[in-house]
Amino acid sequence: GRKSEMSAAQANKLTQFVEQGGGIVALHSANDSFSDNDTYLKLIGSSFITHGPNLEFDFRPTDPAHPVVARTDAFKLNDQIYLIKPLADFAPFAVAHWQGKDVPVAYQRNVGGGKVIYIAPGHDEKTYGNRYYQRMLERAVRVASGETFDRKFTAGILVYGGAFNMGK
Repeated sequence: GRKSEMSAAQANKLTQFVEQGGGIVALHSANDSFSDNDTYLKLIGSSFITHGPNLEFDFRPTDPAHPVVARTDAFKLNDQIYLIKPLADFAPFAVAHWQGKDVPVAYQRNVGGGKVIYIAPGHDEKTYGNRYYQRMLERAVRVASGETFDRKFTAGILVYGGAFNMGK
């Protein structure tokens, strides 16, 4: 892991920020950063163990109600599958199949009044260029910042079919 440039005081302030309603979206090697800072890693919720080679795999949502992956089918990514060591409770919302078992590749932690969302893929531009991954990141930021997605729509769509010679 990468040794700390984050002091204990900084890790405590970051934790307080989240506990008081702030949000963090942690990507890829965020759980291998500041690897000697237990407070930081516990906040993220996991630490990095290892990964295999870059390969194509299915990023498979497992919680269709989770707003980060709602209405999202499994999609292909070419990235590393991270194996992680849980350090705190978290709720996975996506997995990948690796060496005969499903491993969590995205999860949410509720910490006090705030949220930490961790998404393991993110090694290079192939992943960041994937439109489904981009949509997931946008949603992750919105969820981490407190958006709830529970608003019901009370409007409809009305279309005039003039282009199809309707109404003539």
